[in-house]
Amino acid sequence: MFSDKDYAVAKTLALNIDVPDDYGPEDDGDYLYTDCIYEGARNTADLGNFGVENGISKVVVIPDDYNWVVKIPLNGRWIRNYDFEPQEGEEDEDDAYCFDSYCWADAPDDSDYCWDEMLKIQDAEKAGFGKLFPHTELLEERSGKRYYIQERANPSYGFDSHSSADSLKKAEEMDPSLKFCSKTWRAAVIEQYGEDFWTRFCEWNKEHDGSLLTDMHSANYGYRDDGSPVIFDVSGFND
Repeated sequence: MFSDKDYAVAKTLALNIDVPDDYGPEDDGDYLYTDCIYEGARNTADLGNFGVENGISKVVVIPDDYNWVVKIPLNGRWIRNYDFEPQEGEEDEDDAYCFDSYCWADAPDDSDYCWDEMLKIQDAEKAGFGKLFPHTELLEERSGKRYYIQERANPSYGFDSHSSADSLKKAEEMDPSLKFCSKTWRAAVIEQYGEDFWTRFCEWNKEHDGSLLTDMHSANYGYRDDGSPVIFDVSGFND
């Protein structure tokens, strides 16, 4: 899936990024301190141009010239400490926020939603549904911090998919219990893998607590460059 150069560049990137021990967004928003991410990425030879995106549980480095991304888990969030009362003339507000660690990821480290995601994808691969998910591996671990490599995909809102009228009709008329993600995306699944494949996957997912399809907004699923449909964020968020 990944070449020797892919692993070499991605591992160097991971080693160059030193995230804080308590690392996460502020409150319930997505604002995240990312200087450490940008600095590490800029110091990585052969990486080229890249972007950085984050949600509430992960930050992702997205190189322009490679077919992979590096995902780094956020292990909690900074929440406002309403008991904090600054003294008159005091400018240091470090105590105005406290760190709330995550604890409900379904992984041996229950603060790590990237680990949670990797395990879910591995389960789907073993069950025969790996086509629907990007290949994901643990890339590097040091000092209790983990870095993951994942096959890159394009979010559905920024990618044009072309399916037949027949596939679109089947996606529209399928049972409501199967209507996850957008009609266009489901049509691409039918076009690529068949309607029965999608039905069997949804039934398997339901039997395994349904967690792979709990958070299917347009930034969590999309397409590979060849147009094949893929779900690239399946960890959900429980904290």
